Amino acid sequence: MEKGESAGNSAGEESPSTDRSRDESRDRTAGRSPIGEPVNRRDYLRAIGATGVAGVVGSLASTTATAQSTLDEAAADERIHENQTGPLTVEVVDQDGTAISGASVDVEMQEHDFVFGTCVNAGALIDQYDDDEHPYRENILELFNTAVLENIHKWAVWEGNQSLADETVDWLAAHDFRIRGHTCIWGVDYTIPGDVQTAIDDGDAATIRERSLQHIEDIITHYGETVQEWDVVNEALHRGIIHDGVYPGQIDLDDLERGEVQPWRSPLLADWHAQAESVIDEHDLDVEICTNDYNTMTWSYARSRYAEQLEFLEGEGLRVDGIGLQAHIGPTIDSGEQWSFDVIDGVFEHYAQFDAAQRITEFDMAGDDWTGHEQRAEVFRQFLKTAYGHPNVDEFVMWGFWDNAHWLDEAPFFEEDWTEKPALDVYRDLVFDEWWTSESGTTDASGTYTVDAFLGDHEVTVTTDEESVTQTVSVTDSSAGQELTVTVAGGETTPTDATAVNAGGEGHESADGVTYVADEGYSTGSTYATSDPITGTDDDILYQSERYGEAFSYEFDLEPGTYDVQLHFAEIFHEADGERVFDVLVDGATAISDLDIHAEVGHDTALVRTVEDVSVADEPLAVSFDAVVDNAKVSAITIVPASTDEESERIELNGYHSQDTTGDGLYNDITGDGRTSFQDVVTFFEHLESETVQSNVEAFDFTGDGQVGFADLIALFEQI
Repeated sequence: MEKGESAGNSAGEESPSTDRSRDESRDRTAGRSPIGEPVNRRDYLRAIGATGVAGVVGSLASTTATAQSTLDEAAADERIHENQTGPLTVEVVDQDGTAISGASVDVEMQEHDFVFGTCVNAGALIDQYDDDEHPYRENILELFNTAVLENIHKWAVWEGNQSLADETVDWLAAHDFRIRGHTCIWGVDYTIPGDVQTAIDDGDAATIRERSLQHIEDIITHYGETVQEWDVVNEALHRGIIHDGVYPGQIDLDDLERGEVQPWRSPLLADWHAQAESVIDEHDLDVEICTNDYNTMTWSYARSRYAEQLEFLEGEGLRVDGIGLQAHIGPTIDSGEQWSFDVIDGVFEHYAQFDAAQRITEFDMAGDDWTGHEQRAEVFRQFLKTAYGHPNVDEFVMWGFWDNAHWLDEAPFFEEDWTEKPALDVYRDLVFDEWWTSESGTTDASGTYTVDAFLGDHEVTVTTDEESVTQTVSVTDSSAGQELTVTVAGGETTPTDATAVNAGGEGHESADGVTYVADEGYSTGSTYATSDPITGTDDDILYQSERYGEAFSYEFDLEPGTYDVQLHFAEIFHEADGERVFDVLVDGATAISDLDIHAEVGHDTALVRTVEDVSVADEPLAVSFDAVVDNAKVSAITIVPASTDEESERIELNGYHSQDTTGDGLYNDITGDGRTSFQDVVTFFEHLESETVQSNVEAFDFTGDGQVGFADLIALFEQI
């Protein structure tokens, strides 16, 4: 509740030893269940080595206790590593694509993927403390990535002061916060508009339905995707006032369980949820639908009712993305047992059978039953660790952090004078230290550096003697992790006597001294350009222009000899995999097949592919581009004399130059990038039945059985 409200309007989740009635408790929340994409071949290969954890809970027929769990702190820490970290592999190459060893790599986390949030008092944020240097604003910005408005989005409050709500949302959105919507419907007197309360008193069911359904549409569409999730109905287990106007005589306001109609499994509840789902679908919004209620962690009656509500909505075919658990807690659950890792985990397991994410939505620890702040801090640590590691939990939101802006004047982090409480130390130590990636090292002989990174956004800085390059990468999959290729100056540089053309662009001298002439020597095709910065290069201008078309080519007059043809690409137009696919032919022979730049490196990112050892006699060298999907394209072409350095024999495999890097005669480096990685497994899988592979059994027979097949793919995978 916001400051100034009476406790009778909204109360917190009761401690088992408190004398508050259940209907005095209150709370807020939301949740979602991420929807996966179809599994493709690469996902399948990554999954071969992945382990899965499934927690199956018994029937909810008996819900008087939490599900059994044996989680302790060591197991919680292990589960955090399993579910909240993924391998981040940084590959460092020079402009030729040659691996650079000994490069310094620094990985610094910028933001968690997991939601750590707080409720925000709109009046305090906008009117009272409108200076960004005030501790209230400073700590919101420093400590959290998600916010929910304490009161201003509640029905009557929002209709009465929409401008303050919008100003608060605008401030949060401008600071890149994820925003929870709380709440469309809540059956508490001060949140019910006057005309609706009159309709309730008159038993005017038609008006109640019409006004409430219209409000759900109005508030969701007003904010669109700026608010990413909505509690459609808050506290359906405990609030029957609105229902009483629709089902007169069928609601027992003194004991909702005894009524002919229960609000948590009523047709009206289904109508409200169906309306939210219909509005979101009709307007094609990426917005989640959530439930929210109190006592759902602490009390058996609420756990039982909440399961009934979720089963009811599921049975009605209605979508629930998130299960909100308010968590206004005292030191024990209803049985008198104190909170512990296994008790908390047992509650999460109780709800794990539902296909929705679980979210702590209004956590606080007020009341007189605690022995002090140290006990609160220890329980908070257990809650935070158990929630962060549980595979079904993706949010931990507190109902305020400062006593002076807390509905019971007892927030977890700060006293009224901003004195820090022990729980804040716990939070900082875990969220911004123990669970924060800050690692550094150097690339190995294959040019790679790998670190287990916590899921979220990271800055990767690669430094060589020549330069320093910083890129941002998101790690969002604990199983597959993420691979990042960073191109820097270092290693062998491109000879300055290269023949080079900037396709579709003007002349340019590159950072390594190569002179690119303005676009010439082409046949057909069109040009396109962008001013977007290009990731992975110091020569943005080479990648900001392109020549494209269904079929076009370049010719180069060269002295007879052997050359390496470097092809420069960046996807500056399309923004999704599969929207542009094409082949590259050198002197009529396919050198690169089915190239999808976006699938390789993403949007506005440099990609260099080299076709090695191209023989040139008396005729001009022809480089052709043929579209498979949409148009083919090229950003720049560099042709240099082939290296005369002795190196291991390679096998040409559709534009890749497979090699043996271990000396055992087996070509483990399928892509020819100097290392063995998942990309080699993927490429080997894609070319397993190709003529090149099948005619070089001695190079690809990893099992030694005299033939090349799926077993060799598994054998290569096991090397990783």
